[in-house]
Amino acid sequence: GSRLGLDRDRVLKGRGAFAALCFHLHQSGGPITASDEQQKILYWYLHNLMWGRYSGTVETKLQQDLAAFSSGGIDAAIDELRKWRGDLEVRASDFDWSTTGARFYPILYMLTRTNGSRNLCDGIELRNDLLGKMSQLHVHHIFPKARLYDVGTERTQVNALANMCFLTADCNLKISDRPPIEYMAVTAEEQPGALESQWITTDPDLWDVDRFADFLEDRRHRLADATNAFLQSLLDGG
Repeated sequence: GSRLGLDRDRVLKGRGAFAALCFHLHQSGGPITASDEQQKILYWYLHNLMWGRYSGTVETKLQQDLAAFSSGGIDAAIDELRKWRGDLEVRASDFDWSTTGARFYPILYMLTRTNGSRNLCDGIELRNDLLGKMSQLHVHHIFPKARLYDVGTERTQVNALANMCFLTADCNLKISDRPPIEYMAVTAEEQPGALESQWITTDPDLWDVDRFADFLEDRRHRLADATNAFLQSLLDGG
């Protein structure tokens, strides 16, 4: 919760990996205090979450991970991930999901909590220790659903992860179903840097509903770059 911002049950996915982590903890003789190893463990866990390593039949994967932890600790477990996946890079297409049940939904939440994302209404940082009922994070559709349906947009596109961001409840209510070309212009003027902190383009041409597909593609690339940078910081022990 403190390092990844995954502070509630709905975003704590990939829990099948906890069994292997408990084994590693036991094998290590107790709490792991080395910061660089802690960060690598979180790196390993996030990749299990993103790629659904423990989402199906888990016996074989668990055996492989226990063997890896036994032979070489967290570094060997990460190598096992690479053998399984072949490539641990996150790409823009990996954010081509819809609905809040998608595996990359917790990643969007994590990025918001850990990367200094700011509220679009008042510019406050959406950090872990926000207090108050109206400060809880709510999912916000950047392009309002009703306006997208009015122009015939498919449901999967309307509910695309790249069309979601997190705001305080108060800000979400304030924006309501206003079009991006209207409320983003206000944010850009009154809260400089807030749009960028949410990986939202400042190109007003892409705020128009007619450019919605281009907006999604642009934001997927921004989210993938941010995820890769965060993962690399964990791997480097940052």
